[in-house]
Amino acid sequence: MNAPAPSAEPSFAIHRVELASDDAAVRCDRVVLGGTATEAHETVRTLLAGRPPIDAVDDAPGKLLTVTIDTTEWPSWLMVRFGDGDEKPVPTADVADRILGMLTRHRLDEQSVVPRLHAAAVADSTGRTVLLLGDSGAGKSTLAAHLLASGLDLITDEQVAVHPDAATVSGFTRPIAVKPGGVEHLPPLVQPLSEHQGLTVLLAPEAFGSRHRLAGRPALVVVLDRVADSPTPPTVEPLEPTAAFRALAANNLDMVQVPVAACTGFAALAASVPTVSLRYSSSAEAASRVRELFDKPPSSPTVSWKVTPGPGQGAEGDGPSRSAQAITVRFDDIAVLFHRTNRSVVVLNEEATAVWMALPEIGRNPEVNRFLLELQEADLVTGLAAAEG
Repeated sequence: MNAPAPSAEPSFAIHRVELASDDAAVRCDRVVLGGTATEAHETVRTLLAGRPPIDAVDDAPGKLLTVTIDTTEWPSWLMVRFGDGDEKPVPTADVADRILGMLTRHRLDEQSVVPRLHAAAVADSTGRTVLLLGDSGAGKSTLAAHLLASGLDLITDEQVAVHPDAATVSGFTRPIAVKPGGVEHLPPLVQPLSEHQGLTVLLAPEAFGSRHRLAGRPALVVVLDRVADSPTPPTVEPLEPTAAFRALAANNLDMVQVPVAACTGFAALAASVPTVSLRYSSSAEAASRVRELFDKPPSSPTVSWKVTPGPGQGAEGDGPSRSAQAITVRFDDIAVLFHRTNRSVVVLNEEATAVWMALPEIGRNPEVNRFLLELQEADLVTGLAAAEG
């Protein structure tokens, strides 16, 4: 199976709530309505308007979630009860961040049938999209802010859903959320907006003169490696499809829940979208380098790919067999093995791939036996002991 050709963007009914704060109040900065959630419009707009309880709503895209918040206003903080919890004092500037955190946690905990990445995504006016991957603290949100300041639009800075059949990605719409330590690296355009906010700075796309997009077509994947206080300019290293797949798998949110769908989605990206590793220190310099790559991306991979769940045809027998826990992802003559439950990823070379694909009908020699023993220890092969006996 080869990567699918691009098609129209998926259509989602969506209700978006963007919350922002200043030194005096927390307010609903913008509400965009769609689907059937219009009844939430006025209740969200009453945030801090003195008419509790307040409903913060998110269904982007997915089932409707309503978080009920009771508030009592004081000069510099709110007494807040989230749902059935205890009433607690919360600084006014932190309320929006707390609500956003609850909605995000719900989205993370929700059972999904679509594989998702912990990543940021920004797009141009045509829908071409760059994905930013990296560990927490790698600077995804800050770099996304710089790219918005350069004229791109926001898909998300948190959770990216991958739709391989449509060759698109979509996002859980929310403001850019910049954590403590990242504010000093924001573009000058939005620095004044962060002065009176709480620990996490929330920046709506409109602050950059940009907008939200619901979906886009991946054109570039960037794996971030941030190095603190380094005078070295950003360096870029292209990643082969197997390395790209490993990077995508390392930033997954759903590979245990939907392992076959996740392997399929990530394989489609790795085999069709150029992926690079970016080592950097300055967010502004990194954004300029990413924008250059986005405007003139490296050549796309030209490999075929296939995902085989479970043992595969003819893999059962009295001898060593592929484990039912193993999912095989093929990129031409190279196999990547993903273990369903422990989430380990093993990359095989061409010779090892040939042995793996031939199971259980293989010739045996000491080198092959050692290789199979290693795979059995990783729970990727079964039946080796019986064969040896």
